[in-house]
Parts: sequence; C-alpha cells; structure tokens
Amino acid sequence: MRKILAGISLVGLVLVIANFSGGLAYFSDVVASEGNRLQAGQLEIIGEDINDVIPFDEECIEPGDSGEGSLTLHVSDNPAWVLLDLEKVSGVGVLSEELVFTVELEGVHQWTGTASEFPVSIELGEDPFENCTDYELTVRWDFDDDAEVYQKENLEFDMIFTAYQSRHHPQDADTFESGFHSVLKIEGNEFTTGCWIECETAWAYGGDYAGNLRDYVTENKWGWTNGPLDNDENYTFDLWAGAGRNDLSKGTLVGSLEIGYEDEMWIVTYRTDAGFALREAHL
Repeated sequence: MRKILAGISLVGLVLVIANFSGGLAYFSDVVASEGNRLQAGQLEIIGEDINDVIPFDEECIEPGDSGEGSLTLHVSDNPAWVLLDLEKVSGVGVLSEELVFTVELEGVHQWTGTASEFPVSIELGEDPFENCTDYELTVRWDFDDDAEVYQKENLEFDMIFTAYQSRHHPQDADTFESGFHSVLKIEGNEFTTGCWIECETAWAYGGDYAGNLRDYVTENKWGWTNGPLDNDENYTFDLWAGAGRNDLSKGTLVGSLEIGYEDEMWIVTYRTDAGFALREAHL
C-alpha cells in the first residue's frame, strides 16, 4: 500500500480495466501538487500482471478472417476524459494496409482505420467518463477478403489509455497537459499471417490439349504445354501444384486458368482458390 507523506496535497485518479479473459487489472496514478509543480506518481497494478493483459494475440489469420474483443473501463474518484492511443511497434505490408480496426464505446462508433494510420489518438465518448461507472470498449478487426498474402508478416502495436480529470482540462483533447492524469499501456498486441505459405510450382493442365513438357525441353521438369488452341473458343484449364512427374494424384488443385481470344488478342486469366496466391506467372 502506498504511504502518503503529510504536508503534500494529493489528487488521485484511478483507471481500472477488466481484460478479455474476464480478469481484473487495477491501475492507479497519483499526481502530487507542491506549489506549481506537478509530479506523476507510480503506476500500480493490483491483482494481475500487466503482461497478462494482452487483448490481441492472433496467429495465422487469413484474408476474410475477423474477430473482436472487449474491455471494461472504469474511472474511480473523479470524472475524466479518456483517450486511446494506438501505436505501431512493428509491421509493414498487407497487415498494415488491409487489416481494418473499428473501435466502439458502449456500442457507439469511435474510429475506423488501418495500422497504416498509426499512431492515432482517439478521444473516447463525447462526455467525460463518470466516476464509478463501467464503460465497455469493443475493438473489432476485419482482414480484407481481397488481401493478397505472399509471405509471412506480423503486426505489433500498443494500446495506451490516458485518463485526464475533466475538472482540470477543457474538452479539446489537443489542450490536454501532463498532470492530473492516469496512464495504462498494454503492450504486445500482435497479428501474424502467412503461416500456411509454402512455395510450390503450379502448371495448367488442359486435359486433351495437354502435352508433356519434357517432350519440348531438355531439362527434366514436370509440367504441361497446352494447345493448339482455336481463337473462336474459350478454355478453362485446371491449375495443379506439386504434381511431380505429371502425376495428378501427387498434386493439389489450386485454381484455374481461363483463356479466350478477343480483338486479335489472347486474354489469359489466373484464378486461385481460397488459401492460395500467385507470386509470379509465366506464359
């Protein structure tokens, strides 16, 4: 328990957050006033290690995946404005660009964006948090269906909550100053993708149109050529990966190849099934 020295005027503000698993973490910050000087006191954690309060630890997410988590915010003693800062620690590429976050407080939309916009500061609610009142914060995430994942990636970010006593601060968050505030930093929120990725060669197999590649090249490679094709026909061939020695029983069907002729031009369209992506293509 903190010992309070006599002769010092203290102003206390407590921010309590219940984590996703239902446990309770208790955080407090005391600001001591000595004349015109403000000094922040020690951040206390009662009942749970801060390292155990990690809202997001999502592994091997795929395009189209989504999820959410909720926190219960509670300000004790004094009404306060509460700000949520999202700060990226690491991560570039598709997770930063295509993973969309939506923040709601008590079911009311507060912010939507991607990690490419971090750092971002979100003022929660239009009014200060009332003291001794619970507020539910929900953070949803959606990984775009059309996101193209070519390699393993990770995104790590911190969630920083700051509560400012409303009687000492105007409503404009830009004018908030250090002092009479409580800070909680939740580190280690992480998303990873691409865990399933394995590089493999795929070839189009045109059935009766398919010829053995080894009949046309000197290298001992598996695969097929397809043709001849008529320019007044449209074709759809299967894409097979890993079918060594042209044995389809050893391969995996990963998509299709569509071929058509239009305006004196051959048009070739690759389509991959869910869970597969093309890194490069050759005709």
